[in-house]
Amino acid sequence: MEQYNPKLCDEKHKVIDKRFDTIEKRIEKQEVLTEQIHQLTLSLQSIAQETKDLRKDFNAIIPAMQGQIKDLEAKPIRRYEKITETIIVIIISVVLGFVLASIGIK
Repeated sequence: MEQYNPKLCDEKHKVIDKRFDTIEKRIEKQEVLTEQIHQLTLSLQSIAQETKDLRKDFNAIIPAMQGQIKDLEAKPIRRYEKITETIIVIIISVVLGFVLASIGIK
């Protein structure tokens, strides 16, 4: 059997204490990192929910916007149709006026 050597025990104890301190510091760093990861996870969940909500909003808005775009695209056509209609009315009026004038109605 080995003899009890206080000096050797003290040295081994110091080595063990040093290792324990190192391990303790590493665990503390891991706890901080774990908390940061938890906070990031919560943030990502919040962002994912906001993205879902925005997608729903866009899906509701897009059909209405498509209708408005079609109305805007149709507006120049309606204007063109009005101008054409006015020109036709003027031509018919001139022709009728000329016909009536030629038969003697003033």
